[in-house]
Amino acid sequence: MEEDPYKILGIKPSASEEEIKKAYKALAKKYHPDLNAGNKEAEEKFKKINQAYRELTNRGGPSSQNAGPDYSNVHFEDFADFFNFGGFGGFEDIFRGFGFGEESGNNLRVDVNLTLDELVKGGSKKIEVTRNVLCRTCSGTGAVERHTCPKCKGTGRVRSTTRGIASLFVTMARCDMCSGRGYIIDKACPVCGGTGFVRKKEEISIPIPHGIADNDYIIVSDKGDQNRRGLSGDLQVVFHIIKDKYFKVEGRNLRTILHVDIRDLLEGRLIEIDTPAGKEEIDLRDNRGKPVVIKGQGLFDKNGRRGDLIVDLAIEIPGKIGKKDLSELDKLLGNRVDPFISEA
Repeated sequence: MEEDPYKILGIKPSASEEEIKKAYKALAKKYHPDLNAGNKEAEEKFKKINQAYRELTNRGGPSSQNAGPDYSNVHFEDFADFFNFGGFGGFEDIFRGFGFGEESGNNLRVDVNLTLDELVKGGSKKIEVTRNVLCRTCSGTGAVERHTCPKCKGTGRVRSTTRGIASLFVTMARCDMCSGRGYIIDKACPVCGGTGFVRKKEEISIPIPHGIADNDYIIVSDKGDQNRRGLSGDLQVVFHIIKDKYFKVEGRNLRTILHVDIRDLLEGRLIEIDTPAGKEEIDLRDNRGKPVVIKGQGLFDKNGRRGDLIVDLAIEIPGKIGKKDLSELDKLLGNRVDPFISEA
């Protein structure tokens, strides 16, 4: 009676692919023959672990065709060789787990334009992403009918050995007959055309972080292309700030120019203006042409502190004023004040 592969790996039948891989890595390192020289029990355990992992991850044809080679007498020259062996993809996965090789699908990049209004208000923004996902019709195999590759015996890898003076070097390469699939396609899937992938458009919501600047980016996990194991790469979202027609960005502050009639200034009017943060009132009653600073209506920085909105006043004066008009102004305004400078 065959042993339960879940029991061999010490996991529950409900275990995820990540949990299966994690358990396999730990046990394979523990019972590897190079670390247990002369221990036949560890050698047998090692073989069972690999067979269980192949069965659970469906890596190729029947287990009888995939009985792994005997590595008990193989010695590895360095760390890379130790983690690079395993025609059935076992320790190659461990090697990937340390940051080498492709562990997930391709990463993607998308460029997103942000208006000043979006930048000020923050929150999130919906964007559309097109990526490769596994074809559901063929479960990513690309085939309606297939057979196990005779060259790699369903592993997707072929190994070559070079014997040294006192050691045997093992190298692995993708099988050139099946392109690493482990099988030969007899009849291609009509939906994906044999690629195993289809293009999918997806609307996702991305955050607009505080303090984001032009050409800054964020990483959205698992929204890149999928690989044949169904693992997705990441999505890099690069932000581009659209230059606003009316408001200039100065660090955390926003700056604009408000044109007012000199009579509005003399009358001390309350003027309502539209800003990226909403409507604001400009009080001209006590203003004599100085910039108006509206606190806390600028941009957020990365620490959540918010800048100000600075409104410079441009005084609009009637173009044609005759001597009689100037005389009347003198009566209204009193004695003329000579130009002077003051402390900045």
